[in-house]
Amino acid sequence: QKKHRKAFETEHVNQLWMTDFMYGPYVKQDKRKIRTYLCAIIDDFSRFIVSAKFYDTQSIISLEQTLKEAILKYGIPNKLYCDNGKVFIDNHFTLISARMGFIIIHSKPHESAPRGKIERWFRTVRDTFIPNLFIEQSEFTLNELNNRFAKWLSEKYLLKTHSTIGTTPFNKFFTGCEKIKIRKKASNIVETAFLHTIHRKVNNDATISFEARIYETPPKYIGKKIQLRYDPLKEDELYLFEKDKQVCKLKKLDRQANAKFPVRFYQNNKEDN
Repeated sequence: QKKHRKAFETEHVNQLWMTDFMYGPYVKQDKRKIRTYLCAIIDDFSRFIVSAKFYDTQSIISLEQTLKEAILKYGIPNKLYCDNGKVFIDNHFTLISARMGFIIIHSKPHESAPRGKIERWFRTVRDTFIPNLFIEQSEFTLNELNNRFAKWLSEKYLLKTHSTIGTTPFNKFFTGCEKIKIRKKASNIVETAFLHTIHRKVNNDATISFEARIYETPPKYIGKKIQLRYDPLKEDELYLFEKDKQVCKLKKLDRQANAKFPVRFYQNNKEDN
């Protein structure tokens, strides 16, 4: 049974973004071909694509990278509309929304109509970008695919008059930006908000292990459970947090260096009261 629906559009830019994944073409990687996935975010008011990129996985990391790029460039949305796929209900994705201050809205299962704007844009990609992609070349790497896609997006889609809004997505978005105050945060705050979190108990030698690597912690945390944050794309960089504030960046264990500079103990000469 068909449901009654109404066409809608928000009043300003960044009030509502929509995001989803689309199956992309195969690309060459070493001596084999792999499937690609296009992750995109569209502004409901202007049909402007705030971020879009092809990845080799349909994962939470791909979604986070796309969203982080959009926020760093164009500010923080009020709401983000997505479906109930595994990546969109990930706990860390929910944590990011709380840290950045936007609301995640999920459509009902098996309903794509409410996300019609981004689904319609995906059809534009399939109809106009992908078929012309292989006219001059038969094979692409992932980087080559994204370079061609970025050029098509900036030169063809964003600067072409959209039949529904009566102007280009580029013009409508940036004209709309002049009418509201864009919510932005410093890049270091945004980067911190997207860090993944783990917990470890510090060993008696003031070390912890993560991804088969050993890191040193300040001695005062020996025997305590600590919170660590990291960027999944930079797993060798590990940060110690306490009460939601960054304490320090942990160093990898260097046993030879520690042997040259052994721990020295100092006796406290102050008398106890």
